[in-house]
Amino acid sequence: QALLVERFGLKFHRDRSEQAIYAMVVRKNGPKMKESPKEEPPPSGEGGSSSKDKPPEMKIDANGGGTVRGGPSGNMKMKMQDGIMHMEMERVSMDRLAAILSQMMDRPVVNLTDLKGDFQVTLDLANSIALDAARRAGRPDDTGHADGEAPDPGGSTIFQSVQNLGLKLDARKSDIDQLIIDHVEKAPSEN
Repeated sequence: QALLVERFGLKFHRDRSEQAIYAMVVRKNGPKMKESPKEEPPPSGEGGSSSKDKPPEMKIDANGGGTVRGGPSGNMKMKMQDGIMHMEMERVSMDRLAAILSQMMDRPVVNLTDLKGDFQVTLDLANSIALDAARRAGRPDDTGHADGEAPDPGGSTIFQSVQNLGLKLDARKSDIDQLIIDHVEKAPSEN
């Protein structure tokens, strides 16, 4: 942040405003996710670090699947088949899951589960939803959906997949912290 202020003349302020969100809450019968096993510390004398500190390694296979080793969600497996992307993440906090889901939705997802720790999470998403999320990540002005509507609301595989975890997404209004960019230069200043 300091580098952006120094090199690009970034000026910003923080604000809170009410906006539409999805509140991620625990369903009546409780969560259906397994808690992730505790991470083993690296053996002493090896100077190692936890898997969260290492850069992730990605491998893609010829069948449209792949694995990501390391990173904030631990090891993750993905497979695309019959129009569905199947994702298995071995170590996900509820805040991280809300951030992942926010990338695929028409509004932010806020974690209101009160669940602590990391969980093993499996999501089955329509390929079109995953592709829209990837497109939006590259072009934030393109939601991929007309008038910002939710991807396939009601019968969406996102909502179904979240329900399979023992959670649900409730449409609500809430005050959200926002970072407002007031000014930024297009080119950085000289070193």
